[in-house]
Amino acid sequence: MLEWVLIPEAWVALATLLALEIFLGIDNIIYITLLVGRLREMQRDKARTLGIAFAMAFSVVVELLNIRIHRGRIGSSVTLHKRIEI
Repeated sequence: MLEWVLIPEAWVALATLLALEIFLGIDNIIYITLLVGRLREMQRDKARTLGIAFAMAFSVVVELLNIRIHRGRIGSSVTLHKRIEI
């Protein structure tokens, strides 16, 4: 189950995913801030909170779907890779 911990490619993929998530999170904050700036002051806090909450929820849903779709593919590709090297 935790065989991926010993695979360097898995760590590279994890680092890449983390970098993308951080970049896209910052991008979402900038975009939401620009859009919220057009609203009246009374609506800004609520819009900012809702925008960030929806962005986070959407990100979590996409990641869960990604995990569900790709479950099991890492193990099969590692096995195939090991067979080719032997």
